[in-house]
Amino acid sequence: GETLADLAPALRYLDYFFANLAEAQQITGMTSPSAVADALLDTGVRHVIIKLGAKGCLIADEAGQQHIPACPTNCIDTTGAGDNFAAGFLSALLDGHSFAGCARYANACASVSVETVGAATGVTDAEQVLHRLRSVYPDC
Repeated sequence: GETLADLAPALRYLDYFFANLAEAQQITGMTSPSAVADALLDTGVRHVIIKLGAKGCLIADEAGQQHIPACPTNCIDTTGAGDNFAAGFLSALLDGHSFAGCARYANACASVSVETVGAATGVTDAEQVLHRLRSVYPDC
């Protein structure tokens, strides 16, 4: 039940804030993804990533906001999609990708992960994710 006011003193120390839209709406009291991102940035968070499920994600930082569309997928089970998204984002970040590049890679990881049952059975290797990434975002 924490609110943005409750969390603000800690949020200013975050480089990256991940949340799905429902979680971020509850924290901020805002409804639109854009307003949610602005509210979080106003606390001092440097990069906001709002997961939008089948619609992809919204990323925001001091340079602005960008919607990154989801990868088309044959969704069987969403268990673990958010964890796979975060792991993919952080992997791409460690590999030196841009903020938007990290979000694209995260979307690819999540889309692969939902095509099988369970949290840990979908993504088997980086090549699988890279194939999905390049098929959806050819400029990557």
